Amino acid sequence: MKIKLLQHPKENIYQTICLIIGIMVWASILYVAKAFIIILLIIVGFIFWLTEKYFLAVLFGNSVMVT
Repeated sequence: MKIKLLQHPKENIYQTICLIIGIMVWASILYVAKAFIIILLIIVGFIFWLTEKYFLAVLFGNSVMVT
């Protein structure tokens, strides 16, 4: 049985409209997610940088010069 025989002619128009709307929705979701991930990576990178500086300060503060 052919599916095309069971479809109403307007269904092709509805399918195209839903496809366009779906693509726009997914594109906006990906855009927002990309911006969120970039902001999150910047924050995590800053925290790692601060942690490294704290570690070096503690290490140099407790070290003893050996001659």
